[in-house]
Amino acid sequence: MDSLEHLFLVGEFPERARLLSGLTLEQVTLRPDGASHSIYEELWHAAGYQRFILEGGGPER
Repeated sequence: MDSLEHLFLVGEFPERARLLSGLTLEQVTLRPDGASHSIYEELWHAAGYQRFILEGGGPER
């Protein structure tokens, strides 16, 4: 198993479904006063960045 597989698929972080279980759509889309993003927006960004890295995005080497 390589380090990216461990980090993103099996290791360091709980599954998104487990993290969000029990939360309503209203809760995950709420942007509290002073917060720059909602839970949904943060996860959308993290998932997009993860996909970008895993697909080999970034500057040419």
